[in-house]
Amino acid sequence: MAIEVPIAHIEIMDGTAYIKGRMLKVRMVAGMYIHAGATIEAVMAHYDLSAGQVHAALAYYYDHLDDYAAEDDAARPLIETAKAQTDARLSEIRARYKDKKHG
Repeated sequence: MAIEVPIAHIEIMDGTAYIKGRMLKVRMVAGMYIHAGATIEAVMAHYDLSAGQVHAALAYYYDHLDDYAAEDDAARPLIETAKAQTDARLSEIRARYKDKKHG
């Protein structure tokens, strides 16, 4: 039987993991390191965190990777819709700008 041991520096509020004492989501810290390719030191400097806080966020993120993947999958349709709407709006703006510039 596995016993869940809390990770230092992490607190859960309303089902979301945060850096303890901060309104900074674990997902943001992990995302900067994993997806943006920042170094641990860059993440520390950007968010004013200790190495322990960054590593705790990464440990929590990797321990709950399936949960984060499910959240991403659930959000994907909303993201795609927003992207399509943004692209359409940008095309309209560019067309108006081009007409004004050349008209």
